[in-house]
Amino acid sequence: QTETHAQLTSTAVAFETILHKEPCAVAWVMNTETAAPSWYSNWQFSDMVQVGDKILAVGPEGLVVLGAETDAGETIDAVVQYGVTDFGSEHRKRVPEFVFGYTAETPMAVEVETYGQGYPPYEYQISAQRLSEQPNNGRLTPGKGLNARYWRIAVRNTDGGAFAVDSITATVAESTRRL
Repeated sequence: QTETHAQLTSTAVAFETILHKEPCAVAWVMNTETAAPSWYSNWQFSDMVQVGDKILAVGPEGLVVLGAETDAGETIDAVVQYGVTDFGSEHRKRVPEFVFGYTAETPMAVEVETYGQGYPPYEYQISAQRLSEQPNNGRLTPGKGLNARYWRIAVRNTDGGAFAVDSITATVAESTRRL
């Protein structure tokens, strides 16, 4: 009996230390300069501190250093979804071109969504731009059939590549129709 009990106890202790991802564990953060909110999924940390140039966090695995290129060997997916815009006009419009000021180590996926046409969001890719101090320009030509009052853009990385978007400029061709 003692031997069997010891095996069950050690098995229970070993099982207790198994870690798993929790997609519902979310941390919301806010940029203090722009008040823009963002969130991180699978956030397992309870405390964080910056010591020098390193950020340390306490989680289920103990003390870890944040800032790696991967998350336990997996690429880190990132997306920035901008708010809905009507470009300052209540009329329907086409956008023949978007110009991005950006840097990206891998191609960026850009999702263009229009409201009121019943179309799903369309995804395009713009090429990688070498990471540098200054952003480079990249052009995106969305489909010609897109014509709506409200538009929304989302930008995401591919293969976990780092990217930074400095600006997005749209060439807008406005219709005289409001609806």
